[in-house]
Amino acid sequence: MDAKRNFGLRKFFFTIILVIAPLLIFAQGEANIWHFGYGAGIDFNSGVAVAIPGYINTYEGCASICSSSGSLLFCTDGVTVYDTNGGIIATGLMGNSSATQSAIIVPDPGNASKYYIFTVPAVGIGGLHYSVVDMTLNGGLGGLVQTNIALVTPVCEKVTAVYAANGIDIWIITHVFQSNQFYAYKLTPLGVSAAIISPIGSNFGIGSSALGYMKASPDGTKLAVVGYGSGISNLFEVYDFDNASGLITNMISVPVPTTDLYGTTFSPDNTKLYVSSFNTPAHIFQYDLTLPNWWNSFTVVFGGGNYNTGALQLAPDGKIYVAENNSDSLSTIEFPNYAGAACGFMLHSFGLINHSAIGLPTFFEQLSIPVTCNVNLGADQLVCGNDTVILDAGAGGIGFFWSTGDTSQTIQVFSSGEYWVKKFFDSSCSDIDTIEVHFLPNPVLNLGNDTVLCPSTIFLLDAGSGFNYQWNTGSTSQSFHVNTTGTYAVTITDGAGCTASDSISLSFNGNSVSLGNDTTICIGNSVVINAGPGYSSYLWSNGSTDSTITVNTQGIYTVTVTSPGGCSSADSKVISISDPVIHLGNDTLVCGPLNYQLNAGSGFTSYTWQNNSHLQTFTVTSVGEYFVSAVNSYGCPASDTIQIQNSNPIVN
Repeated sequence: MDAKRNFGLRKFFFTIILVIAPLLIFAQGEANIWHFGYGAGIDFNSGVAVAIPGYINTYEGCASICSSSGSLLFCTDGVTVYDTNGGIIATGLMGNSSATQSAIIVPDPGNASKYYIFTVPAVGIGGLHYSVVDMTLNGGLGGLVQTNIALVTPVCEKVTAVYAANGIDIWIITHVFQSNQFYAYKLTPLGVSAAIISPIGSNFGIGSSALGYMKASPDGTKLAVVGYGSGISNLFEVYDFDNASGLITNMISVPVPTTDLYGTTFSPDNTKLYVSSFNTPAHIFQYDLTLPNWWNSFTVVFGGGNYNTGALQLAPDGKIYVAENNSDSLSTIEFPNYAGAACGFMLHSFGLINHSAIGLPTFFEQLSIPVTCNVNLGADQLVCGNDTVILDAGAGGIGFFWSTGDTSQTIQVFSSGEYWVKKFFDSSCSDIDTIEVHFLPNPVLNLGNDTVLCPSTIFLLDAGSGFNYQWNTGSTSQSFHVNTTGTYAVTITDGAGCTASDSISLSFNGNSVSLGNDTTICIGNSVVINAGPGYSSYLWSNGSTDSTITVNTQGIYTVTVTSPGGCSSADSKVISISDPVIHLGNDTLVCGPLNYQLNAGSGFTSYTWQNNSHLQTFTVTSVGEYFVSAVNSYGCPASDTIQIQNSNPIVN
């Protein structure tokens, strides 16, 4: 690599790092300590979940936030904010300990010392508010600098957060109560912007559907929303989220065979979606998002027992933890990326100090993704020229840079060469992998053009030497002779496994050209006579040498054709002209009372008189002009008109 190009790449990497640095700052330890339920807690800093006493007593909603090194900064039930020692920083926030997602904490994109607490109320009795904590106050224990700033009222018990497309700003998403409207607010270094409103999906708020979780997928592209209850309030809907515009689109209503849905979450690799029910017996269902029409099939991960399952929360150790109401333990899904029973649901698998309720901390979901600092593009690839090659750096990263200049998770390549990717995981974790892709030339195969042959011809089919062969006749030979009409197809495979296919249609009917049945056309019209394709020469009785002729006069038309094999064949076709005539007679004077019959004549299939009568004859009862039109069996029209006058003398 020359020095100039090396400097350019280093400059590009520096730019990329500047862009994603605010995101990287918050991508490692911020979700490592949980406080929830009735004095319960978990510490993930050692890499293994450890039960600890908690500072919070709450039935449902709660949130925690740590420093990037995993030290607790503060936690809240949506009403009271507790510092790292369990002391009260402030109280009176507008959340509610009985709201599903009472609060969510997100970092200030413009100030690493500040955090926003967004709160929602219980059952739509209030609105979405935010308060701001400054960690430089009170000797580093933190203090509120803004409190209960109103955004929208009323809202459901649902709130989540997603990084914006620039990797710096953060979308805060809620759902308006008794409405189908999502509100998405972008949090930027300048503060909270105006809402982007997406009217889509069901009316959350009917019945008890304001309850239940709303979660974003770890990659921020999908949104899962649960409505608690039965009947029309028992809702589970999945949407697409555009983190550039903030718009929510493409609602899928997911059928779930139980009621009282409550918790939901995605797997770390974004391919599985889980939903829990609070009723008894409790259920947890898994949906595999990689399947076509995935919403129509599910796996029962857990079903049965006298338990009330609540929140589902992805943890830094890669597991999903399942809240159990008033229990001294949590259940876990050990391998949430795996489909079906392989996901490893374990009942009562994690013991607590004190008791859980039905809520677990609501996190900015992208903070709780376990970081694995390894990228693997797989083995070098030797592929055939027509193969599709997609290189995938794997899910879970927050930044990608390819040797091609692309910055997406996957790229498609079309030419041989060496490709590499640098994948960013967090501020101290990135990895590079390289792969060699070599496209082999596909074998060349040409069976020739489709051909018409003489009946006695024996034709040699030959797919060329040096391959493995599979004909549609079952033959595996390079070549063989045929004398039967049909389509013959072969696939050849070379030593590298690359393939080519071709087919040829053979017609052994060189003496059977057919022009079809004799035809009658209307005068003034024309008709195309077609001798068909596949012959080497054509000679018509009118001198034409094309495969078709167009005629508009009656007569006998003959063609002689010659096949590529030298076979001659001839056929003739009679073209007749139909010129039907109707004669109602001359204009007529009638004496006395009028009872005069007009006759359009026979030989027609339909008649239409001036009064829309459809008989062959028409009886005149008054003077005037009379006309008729008719169509014969060839579709050819005819018409005539007549004047009928009364010749009675006038006495003066």
